Amino acid sequence: MRSFIKIIFSFYLITLISFLLFFFYEFYSNNGIEFNFCISQKCFDFVSNHFGNLISLFDWIVTSSAIFFAAASLLINFKVYQSSVKNNKMSNHLGHLSFFNNYLESEVSNLEHVSILSLNNNKLYFFIFPRSVDGEILVSDEYKDKISDIRQLLINSSKNKGVHFDYRTHQNSLISHLDEMGISMVNMHKKRLL
Repeated sequence: MRSFIKIIFSFYLITLISFLLFFFYEFYSNNGIEFNFCISQKCFDFVSNHFGNLISLFDWIVTSSAIFFAAASLLINFKVYQSSVKNNKMSNHLGHLSFFNNYLESEVSNLEHVSILSLNNNKLYFFIFPRSVDGEILVSDEYKDKISDIRQLLINSSKNKGVHFDYRTHQNSLISHLDEMGISMVNMHKKRLL
């Protein structure tokens, strides 16, 4: 982008310098031309006839330069806009992540069997909000499905609580489901589990 702008700017600068050199060469190579301040129609006609090609070249340089600089400013403004959107998304992501971590710490401090050390905050956050970096703070379907699976596991385990209930199998299934989200649990004694 910058190299393109430098190349175009160099081209216009070289063209402008060439125009000035041709103008002064033409002016000094014709000894019959005297330069006096004149604003009559006769003077304008003389300059138009004698320097017509240079004037049209200068007109082209000015017109194309204006178009180029307008296009370049639009391109630069678009790049600034894209950068601003990207920075805004990242700022929203970091703010939401910070809020999530603070909320998690507050809630976990009230729990008996879970500590903040047993949580992988980032893994849990990105499991719940996988597109947060892109600016989308939406709960993922994968997280919703996982919560449904855990809920169903707990319902099935509570239905099977009785003579044939194996709390180790129940714990291992629950630990496996939670580990995928970034929550670490250890096997507990049967009495602590109930």
